[in-house]
Amino acid sequence: MSAWKVAGIVLLTAIAVTYIPNYLNRLPVRDVQGWTAPGWKKVAKVYSDMLKSGQEKGGGFAVYHKGELVVDIWGGYRDTQGEGVPWKEDTLGLFFSTTKGVAALMVAMLVDRGHLDYDKTVATYWPEFAQNGKEKVTVAQLLSHQAGLSAVDFEVTEKLHNNTEEFGKLLAAQKPFWKPGTAHGYHALTFGMYVDQLMRRADPKKRGVQQFFKEELAKPLGLDFFIGLPPEEMYRMSRLYMMGLAEGFVHNILTANFESFNLYKHMLFDPLAQKAMSSAAFLNKQSLNQIEILRIPLASMMGIGTPKSIAKLYGVLANGGATKDFRMLSKGMIKKLQEPAQQTEDPKDRTLGFESEIKLGFFVANNPKGQPLIGHPGAGGQMGYADVNYNLGFAYLTNHGGTRLVDPRYIALAEATYECADAAIKTKK
Repeated sequence: MSAWKVAGIVLLTAIAVTYIPNYLNRLPVRDVQGWTAPGWKKVAKVYSDMLKSGQEKGGGFAVYHKGELVVDIWGGYRDTQGEGVPWKEDTLGLFFSTTKGVAALMVAMLVDRGHLDYDKTVATYWPEFAQNGKEKVTVAQLLSHQAGLSAVDFEVTEKLHNNTEEFGKLLAAQKPFWKPGTAHGYHALTFGMYVDQLMRRADPKKRGVQQFFKEELAKPLGLDFFIGLPPEEMYRMSRLYMMGLAEGFVHNILTANFESFNLYKHMLFDPLAQKAMSSAAFLNKQSLNQIEILRIPLASMMGIGTPKSIAKLYGVLANGGATKDFRMLSKGMIKKLQEPAQQTEDPKDRTLGFESEIKLGFFVANNPKGQPLIGHPGAGGQMGYADVNYNLGFAYLTNHGGTRLVDPRYIALAEATYECADAAIKTKK
């Protein structure tokens, strides 16, 4: 098939994905459900407006403030096929790369307990890693996407990923794509692969990300969240509606979204970016609605749960790192996670194609006052962050993914959240 025919098919597909569903899918509006504390109703109003306008078709948003749940809302449909299946309080969704923040948090816990050291080499804990120029790569560099391991030279199948011993040997032998420490490039898929292997060696109980999260975070905090979905929970899973890279590229042109256009162009046509985004052979947008794939504990993106759970996790972090019965992180570690990121010689992200900052596994962002947040965004608009200065933990989830770098739906909800938080602070003064 000629290049022009391929381009034509992609264009028609993008047009179909962008416009046709809005005409064919005429399900009744399912307005906002859930609960808000007094003084936080504006957040629900913003979400309601998005549902009524069709900007939001299914998802939820939650906020913890000073350790208390103040917003827990949801609406729309978890499946818009046929007559539609309503989104409910316990509906689960895929958080994509927001999972990376959860993985980084688990590593921070191991550092806090003295089982890992950010400044020591990865080879200190994983001797086989010291191959092909990786001898001096530190834990901090690996977590900050500076190790040059944004892709792999071998095919990662579901079978290989689940064979942790054989997979670890191949990851340890991988040659970096640039000199470690001189540049950074988003380790879109490989981040979770390497973190899982590192944790298995550093944790005294030799647990990977899935088991560590379940035992050390989900159970003590009562989180409805999984890294790799248990098959028995599939009945609650929302159906994902996402565009592929090529469709998203054309969609950004059609909608004049030139900010994201450059990102998609880079990921489509840059050889290393292409390789980084295809480092797991079992992934495609269709497979992400199948339990055979959703059950894989890939800590780069297979975090599945409710917005309330991620908001609670970050709410604990933002409120001193502890609850009455459980300590997640020390105040010293929380302070460290807010320090400025260590910059590389080249500030341009080699995977994303623009300047970005990633510190110890967390994607650097700030609140409206320019103060640091701790967390990570995810594809399609997913979001989870802690704001230590405001004592806020919040999370956004949608099953109808957007293509913008920071989703306008999340921005509107975050603005309303901070407006309510500022009002709450003034009221108590």
